[in-house]
Amino acid sequence: MSLPWTLMALLAATGPPNVRQAPFAAVATAATNVRAGPELRFPVVGLLHRGARVEVTSCVPDCNSEGAWGWLGTDGAVRLALLLPSDEGGSEIPPEPTHLIHGKVLGTAAAIYALPDVHARVLRREPGGRVLAFAERLDLLGSGWLDWMHGGFVAVSAVRLATGSTLEGEKNPHVPLAFLRQRMEIKDASRATWVERYSRYPVLALDLKRVELSVGAVPKTRVRIAYARPRPDGVPAGARWVHVDLNEEILTAYEGDSLVFATLVSTGTRLHPTRTGLFRVWYKGLHDLMHGEGYFVDEVPDVLYFHGGEALHAAFWHEHFGSPVTHGCVNLSPADAAWLFDWAPPVMPAGWHSRMPGAGDEALFVRVERAPPGPPPFNDTTLR
Repeated sequence: MSLPWTLMALLAATGPPNVRQAPFAAVATAATNVRAGPELRFPVVGLLHRGARVEVTSCVPDCNSEGAWGWLGTDGAVRLALLLPSDEGGSEIPPEPTHLIHGKVLGTAAAIYALPDVHARVLRREPGGRVLAFAERLDLLGSGWLDWMHGGFVAVSAVRLATGSTLEGEKNPHVPLAFLRQRMEIKDASRATWVERYSRYPVLALDLKRVELSVGAVPKTRVRIAYARPRPDGVPAGARWVHVDLNEEILTAYEGDSLVFATLVSTGTRLHPTRTGLFRVWYKGLHDLMHGEGYFVDEVPDVLYFHGGEALHAAFWHEHFGSPVTHGCVNLSPADAAWLFDWAPPVMPAGWHSRMPGAGDEALFVRVERAPPGPPPFNDTTLR
């Protein structure tokens, strides 16, 4: 029996029932790679965590074929089998938390419970000294519990919550600019002034031992000085790049030849020095586990890897910016790392956890060096 002409025309116009047609909103059912094209032979350009919300704009060969791929605009493609349309139950999968709370495990271990209840089943125990990451659920925090990123609950009393530094860098700075490394009293002939840590002042003059600021002269060892640096060979005109000065423990950021930001950082120690050279960020991630000999930090925020395992990233666990303390990474305060992450290319597509720029993509350049003092007259000026 043939279908009536009117029904055939309706099916041709709308398609059979329960057939996916792009564009449609989708949710990742598991962690999945985003590739540059709709085949496994294409390079990985990013990562979606379980719960990531994305939009499928078109499909290859179509949205209903076995083994089909979905294009996420022009950003890349994923296997459709790992995505679930949001109207087919995908909305029930919780998204990856965007704001995290961190806490260091006290004592010998912290129990991970199946429920926020000390009588619930213990899933595992995390060793003392580890720094764990938790979803920012203030209602749960108020009842004395934390929602661990990797599943389960930890009592607030089992960890010491991190507060993070209050340091925020200087946007569009006038240089040379001196950052005070610690709170100190500055005296002159008529008065004494207490100046807070991380205060910054234009440099009026300096020599090898002292720096003249508007509030008075201070020992050079008590400040770090930001200078404008020339764009390195190999960085295209107009590109975004940063300069990390290992002598001053200062990071400056540039758009082409224009200085747009300056702040204190912490780089590698003598035993674990930060590699010098010109690099290009190869991985940009919302957060990443970092561990090694003597440390374990769960989901460090705002990570920009530029040389192997060395990265620019947030450090909420210390207040030593302006001094070398790391295992080779470049530590920034949480506020500065968040600013740099948002400013640094490539743009992170909505819903993505990380992005890996290819050879032809825009990416942040990173120049690391033990730079000489700034330009004249500040090389030779003496205090009188």
